[in-house]
This record gives sequence, structure tokens and C-alpha cells, in this order.
Amino acid sequence: MSRKTVGNLGAASLAFTFLTGFGALAAPPPAEQFATCAGLFSAMVDYADEADTQGYAQRESWFDDLVAATWPQTPNLGAADHLHQEARTTVMVLLHQSRYAIDPMHAEGADRALSRILTECESLTLG
Repeated sequence: MSRKTVGNLGAASLAFTFLTGFGALAAPPPAEQFATCAGLFSAMVDYADEADTQGYAQRESWFDDLVAATWPQTPNLGAADHLHQEARTTVMVLLHQSRYAIDPMHAEGADRALSRILTECESLTLG
């Protein structure tokens, strides 16, 4: 595995950790986690295999509802939108790496990272 491959995958993983706080000692408030997960599933609806889109759309809807129910009632929901868009970008990068990486280990690493972050989001609602 090349140094560049490790660097790209590491950057995506670090980006997600910073976006969500998953794996951190102090997790961000639930509303922020829900906004991030809504963005992740939103990207999966748009960019994943067509056979899986209905399930991803349902999860996106659940997290959107959780954001609406838990986000502090302020006139500015821009922060939630920002988290949502950052998460979408993370998924797009990981999907791109998993599909188009020249190095198979790089592609497998991106698949594992994507699977891990989606599982972490699902664990927020399924316990």
C-alpha cells in the first residue's frame, strides 16, 4: 500500500471522526450526530447502488425527523445543514475511493470505513 493510499484513506477517516465525534472521548450532542447521519444516508440515497436506495431513504428520513425533534430551536439551522453537507462529502469521497481506487487494498479500506460509519449511525437509533 502506498503512502498516498494510506494518507487518503486516513484523511477520510479522520474527517469523519472530526465531523461526528464518533470514537472521541466526548461525543457531540445527539442533534449534531443526527444531522451528520442524515447527511450520510442522504448521500447513500444519491450515490449507492440503486437496490439499496429505499432503505437508505428511510434511514435518512428517520434522522431528519430526529434532527427536527432535537436541534435547538433557533432561527439559524445553518449548522445542521453544514454538518449534513460535510457528511455527504465524506460519503462521496469514500464511495469514489472504493469504486475507482487503483489499489484494491485502498478500495477495501474505503468500503470498511464507509460500513463502519453507517453502522455507527444505525447504532444511534437501534441501540
